Amino acid sequence: MNKKYLPLIAVVVALPCLAQAALIAEGSQELRLQGSLDPSTVNGSELRLNASYGYFFLDNAQAGGRLDFADNKKVNRIGLGAFAEYNVDTETDLTPFAEFFAGFANVDVEGVGGDDLAGILEFRAGAKYFLAEQVAVAAAGVFAYATEDIYPDEEKLRDTDVFMELSLRCYF
Repeated sequence: MNKKYLPLIAVVVALPCLAQAALIAEGSQELRLQGSLDPSTVNGSELRLNASYGYFFLDNAQAGGRLDFADNKKVNRIGLGAFAEYNVDTETDLTPFAEFFAGFANVDVEGVGGDDLAGILEFRAGAKYFLAEQVAVAAAGVFAYATEDIYPDEEKLRDTDVFMELSLRCYF
């Protein structure tokens, strides 16, 4: 992990303690699109896309499922899992949140031969900003752990990853 990102991750993780946010009522649903494109990784261009659906079973607390896709020259991954997220109600347009994700991914590492099934655990902490009553953008720091070495880092693959993520969230 590159140490220069640690201060930025610390700020994002601290946001839930500092910010004020909007109430997301029980019974609301969320559609989320998130992803990244990094054209200059060691393994060439990397594309990550995630699509999620969540249901708020309590005010500010949701559970749901997520489909993941990642591709670069060395690693191709398709995953499926479930998440739980809690949002802090602070009565403004900024909503801090924390999320836990657990899932599985089918991973094909170029040059190793065959596919592997990897278990994945992720923790996200960040904040949403509501652009309108039913649309928010979010930024989060993410710590990911996998049971196999699937995350490219400099010259090799690792079983952990730390990164920043942006998402667009729609509520209905």
